[in-house]
Amino acid sequence: MSKRRNSNGTATVELPFVLWFFFFLVVFPMLDMATAGIRITILYAAAHTAAISASRAHTFLAPLEEKKSAIQLAQQRTVDVVSSFTGVKVSKIETSIIITNLETLTESKTNAPLTKTADVSKNTYQIEVIIEGTTAPLIAVPLPVRIDGVTHPLSVKMSDRQYCENPQGLTI
Repeated sequence: MSKRRNSNGTATVELPFVLWFFFFLVVFPMLDMATAGIRITILYAAAHTAAISASRAHTFLAPLEEKKSAIQLAQQRTVDVVSSFTGVKVSKIETSIIITNLETLTESKTNAPLTKTADVSKNTYQIEVIIEGTTAPLIAVPLPVRIDGVTHPLSVKMSDRQYCENPQGLTI
C-alpha cells in the first residue's frame, strides 16, 4: 500500500514565502508609488497657490505699506500648504518674472525687479514660482537596489505661472 501525501502541509510551509514576495515586492512598492503621486500633487498645489498669491502682490521684491511682496507671499503660501502634510519637504523656492514680447513671442526671465516701467502694450508679465523638494515614501521598502519613491525620497521640481495683476509694481 502506498501512502498519499497531504498537500495542505506544503501550502502551509510555502505561504510565508509567497506572502513576503507579494507584500514586499508588489503591494508596498505600489502603495509607495501612490503615496508619491499624492505628495507630488501637494507640491504642485503649493507651487500653484504660491504663484496665484504672488501674481496678486503689489510689489515684486520689497514690501510696501505693510503689504507683502510677491517673493514673500510665494514663500509664505508654499510653507502654508506644505506644512499641512507629512512626508513633503521643500528645499528651494524661486520666484521670477517672465516677460513675453507680444510681437515676437520671445520670453525673458528675471529674478530681480524690472529696471524700467512695465509696458503692457508691448509685453505680458507673468510670475513664475519654482519649488524644489522631496517626497518621502510611506513605507521604505528594504530592497537591495535604490528606487526613488520606494526605497528613498523622490526629488521633484514643480513650477507654475500666473499673469501678473499689477505689472507696474514689478519695478519695486
